[in-house]
Amino acid sequence: EGDDSLLPTMTKSELIARLAERYPQLVAKDASVSLLATFPPSIPSMVTEIKEAAKSAGTKLKLDTHLVDGALAALQGGNADEHNRLIVEMAAKQQCDVIAFAQFSMAPALQSALARTKTPILTTPDSAVAKLKTMLA
Repeated sequence: EGDDSLLPTMTKSELIARLAERYPQLVAKDASVSLLATFPPSIPSMVTEIKEAAKSAGTKLKLDTHLVDGALAALQGGNADEHNRLIVEMAAKQQCDVIAFAQFSMAPALQSALARTKTPILTTPDSAVAKLKTMLA
């Protein structure tokens, strides 16, 4: 058995802070952000955290949230391809400076989404990896 203490755990505030460090375009300047989510209850807390990060950075964000309807049900039903397709379609429709994926489960759609938009896309796994690298450095 491994030592679980090496696995980073973060609050949503820490995740947003890591995103801001790794992808400064999220809060480094005034910008429009589309937050895509597949799990509706996560949206209010993520909005609060992003707004707090922007306020701390002294920037103003135009933040729009979008629920990717049907994606969570597809994933729970074992259809990861449909889950990812729905996320990619939603990402391709966004007109903003940066897109943020709210859930870890959305990360597998990243490469396909990037192929459909020139807008930078932020994911929470990138944030967790950055923290782990910092912890192990």
